[in-house]
Amino acid sequence: MQRALPGLALLSIAAVVAWEGVALRYWTSLGPGAGFFPLWLAGILAVLGVLTMLRAPPPPAEPLTRAGGLRVAGVVAALVAVALLLEPLGFRLTMTVFLFGLLVLLGRQRIVLAAGLALAGGFGGHLVFAGLLGVPLPVGLFGI
Repeated sequence: MQRALPGLALLSIAAVVAWEGVALRYWTSLGPGAGFFPLWLAGILAVLGVLTMLRAPPPPAEPLTRAGGLRVAGVVAALVAVALLLEPLGFRLTMTVFLFGLLVLLGRQRIVLAAGLALAGGFGGHLVFAGLLGVPLPVGLFGI
């Protein structure tokens, strides 16, 4: 049963997304409606949930170690920090620092490689979402 939990979680999320998506219009006279993306997302999540259940490896024999628990807690703390600092510091700066921290502390990458990847992720993500897709992202106090 423990092997199937991640797949069941994906199927549960897919069911909720599909349930909410059915209430929205799938197609309008202008093209895809508000229900288009949620229903496709629910279908993809359902397929991934089934594949996860079929191909899931057996659970590890040993329990979570202290070091593993600290890494999980570190990621959760970093995500909370991102949520709190996104508005005051802006997307680019917050995501660059977040990615750098994860790559150095958890990924154990070299500083130069981590810095390059973090800059590419933070500034490249802003370029894609704000520049190309027109999604308004927070700029922050420093205008970055």
